[in-house]
Amino acid sequence: MSSEPTTDKSSQPFDDNFVAAVDVCLDELSQLASSACSYELFYDQLVTKFRSVTEATSVAVLIPGPNGAHVPAVVSSNNESSNMARLADADFEKLKNSKQAACLQEEPSVILAAEIESGRDQDLILLAQFDSPTNEKLRSFFLDLLDAFADIAESFENHQSASDQNTRFAKIDAFVQLIKNANATLDLEETGFQIVNDTRAFLEADRVWLFSTISRPKLIACSSVNSVNKRTRDYQEALKLVRRATECNITSEGPQHVTVLRRPDDQREIGVLLTEFSEPLDQIRVVERLNQIVPPIQSSFNNALAHSRLPFRKSLGAIQWVTDRLSATVGTALFVLLAVAATFFIQTDFNIDVKGELRPVIERHLFAPTDAFVETVQVKYGDIVKESQPVLGLRSDEYDLKIAELQNELSGIRKQLEANRLLRSQARQEKRESGYTSQLTAAIEKNNLQIANINQQLDWYLNKQQELEIQSPYHGMVITRDLRTKLLQRPVSRGSQLLTISRTDGDWQVILEIDDRDLGYLNQANEAQNIEELKIQFRLESNLENTFAGTITSTDEHNTISKDRSFVRAFVPVDKDALGELRVGQTVLGKVHCGKKSLFFIWTRDVRDFIRTNYFWF
Repeated sequence: MSSEPTTDKSSQPFDDNFVAAVDVCLDELSQLASSACSYELFYDQLVTKFRSVTEATSVAVLIPGPNGAHVPAVVSSNNESSNMARLADADFEKLKNSKQAACLQEEPSVILAAEIESGRDQDLILLAQFDSPTNEKLRSFFLDLLDAFADIAESFENHQSASDQNTRFAKIDAFVQLIKNANATLDLEETGFQIVNDTRAFLEADRVWLFSTISRPKLIACSSVNSVNKRTRDYQEALKLVRRATECNITSEGPQHVTVLRRPDDQREIGVLLTEFSEPLDQIRVVERLNQIVPPIQSSFNNALAHSRLPFRKSLGAIQWVTDRLSATVGTALFVLLAVAATFFIQTDFNIDVKGELRPVIERHLFAPTDAFVETVQVKYGDIVKESQPVLGLRSDEYDLKIAELQNELSGIRKQLEANRLLRSQARQEKRESGYTSQLTAAIEKNNLQIANINQQLDWYLNKQQELEIQSPYHGMVITRDLRTKLLQRPVSRGSQLLTISRTDGDWQVILEIDDRDLGYLNQANEAQNIEELKIQFRLESNLENTFAGTITSTDEHNTISKDRSFVRAFVPVDKDALGELRVGQTVLGKVHCGKKSLFFIWTRDVRDFIRTNYFWF
């Protein structure tokens, strides 16, 4: 007769489902350890999950107790008479100190143990009890599993320890802030307001009242409000508690704590601090925190009370407020006057900001020789051209028509010449009278003169037509943009500028644009320094790291007007080898040194020029 297979995990090998259940259990417990949960919840889940996975009889967590002994704190058991809660302290030490064996066999039970390191004086112990014997393989697995649960518990303990430490630091900061705010002023109302609000935050209370009891109970401040309606029920109940505290020396009543404040020197009663909580809390913890804050509260409150009893306090305060504001205003005004006066005497470099561009010294503008039509554009911006290289092709309808007329006229005269020569030859053969022959000879001479004159005119027009092919005067670079867009298939008039070619292999210069008002300062600097050339410091906008020096050698004698702006062009020769990269039209930012001026003159130059230009003439 076959026996039924047992389902007890303590007696059969574990399968894949069992291992999967263990993994899920460990993951859930790890997530719980990383969350902000309480000790009771975490350890209750720990013992419950371990017991559900291993089907242990009992699982318990032992915490350090009095006199160094361990006391079962959380127990999960299916047998109230389990001997786990009745094990002796010596057994616990035996289990803890024999970690390799880590098991205590009390027939017929098997107990496994693991140690949980924590921030307490003694470590915690995790115990698991099995009533039925287990084989060696399963016992080893359960022991490793118990250690894994203990490791998760250690991470939870570390997390809680860090959280508790942060809470302690926060309380220290709150305590320091309470002392600082309470002693920040001697005004009674402000001091009371700081005391009740900081006390409420420090104790995590719902509401805090502060009463003065020197002659009779008087409300000084209530947390979170600026004024209290004294007819409300809350105020009346708080006043009753204060009176009972002063008469019967009551210090606590349910979730309310009444603390009597006394003078630090003679311990005379000066006030009452009433704290209210929504539910009863740990009385020991609340009293400990109150004992920390009462001494500084008594000191600051006593100082504020003493200050409030000074005669003419409000009048003296108003006088002091006016004096402080007046002295501050006079001091500020004096400082401003001294600072403004100093700007008249402090001399510094006066520089004029200018802007320009980098260009070759030699540039040739090519113009249209006559009214024509642009037929071909053979170059573009940036092309390097050689001397005599064609760059533009023009066509003149006037020249074409005149050449055609002259050629037709020349053809007719030549035919007349041939006819006159034939007639004269026939007349000579026929020996006609000499007068007729002379007339033919004169006509032939006239035709020759007409042919010579027409050929001369035709050569002139042909030369002019050849001039319509615009050629580069030298080796250089085309610096006119959008030539095809501006010129191709477009008419041009005589004298119109077509394009510009720069000689890039020659000397280079900076062409500055100096505004009219700035030119006046430059001329004044020339006259004051008795010099003919002004120094300039400039940078290329594409290379602001390097600064170059130069001298203004010449300026235009006329103004240039562009976009409603009038300026004078100034020319500064430069060393092209020192500049490095050379590009036609590079932006140049410069400063022209114009001697020394006062700070007031430099800072107010724009304002002064604006006023003089638009409003006053002085």
